[in-house]
Amino acid sequence: NEEGGRDWGRDITAGRGYFRRNLTLIAAACRQAGAEPVFLTQPALRDRLGEGAFQAKVAADFTRYNQSILETAAELQALAIDVDAATPQEPALFIDAVHQTPEGVRRFTETLYPPLAEALRRRESRR
Repeated sequence: NEEGGRDWGRDITAGRGYFRRNLTLIAAACRQAGAEPVFLTQPALRDRLGEGAFQAKVAADFTRYNQSILETAAELQALAIDVDAATPQEPALFIDAVHQTPEGVRRFTETLYPPLAEALRRRESRR
């Protein structure tokens, strides 16, 4: 179960709890400063996350962390954009498992623009 000196077979449940707590604290700090948090999932090219059982474990964990982002945003009634779900599993969009090519970045921004623009319109209409 070890690769790169890490035990990848470990349960990530505790880590997800800390992650959600940290997202909540970050959102609270944003709101205290007068800003509204926006949560984004992390797109990934799943087949480049490793090989075999290691790849399957990391891909599943990645999905769980993205789910934590969406769940936390919903609990906090914050905007969440599921960039991962909107990003096709196309190698041309990724340099490696998580870093995007220029085309990947273009698609990323196309995913962000409509919900962000709508959130800004709603915010302005409340003023």
